[in-house]
Amino acid sequence: MTSNQYIKDSVLDAPKIMQIIKEMILTEHEMFKAACITLKGSAPLQYSWTRNSEPVLADSNTELTTIENTMSTLTIKSVESNHSGNYTCNVRNTYGHDQISVNLHVKGKP
Repeated sequence: MTSNQYIKDSVLDAPKIMQIIKEMILTEHEMFKAACITLKGSAPLQYSWTRNSEPVLADSNTELTTIENTMSTLTIKSVESNHSGNYTCNVRNTYGHDQISVNLHVKGKP
């Protein structure tokens, strides 16, 4: 390995997330699933989710899943109108942070 290769291979990156969906409109009782896929970033990466700037916590209807420094998912098994809001995935490491948001609108059943 040349010294240039060593320098290139040891560069430490801030995380960068891929934006997939910016807005979703669902009807009550449908499932909401948002993915936060990291394109790059040096491990360890720390993921967190917020709704309208408040932390999202896991419960019987809400799942937060992280797959080894590559992605995090937020799943709400059955949405209600009070789930409407701006959901943001935040990822950070020692070198920086990134975030993406998806705006969820939940309509009542006709």
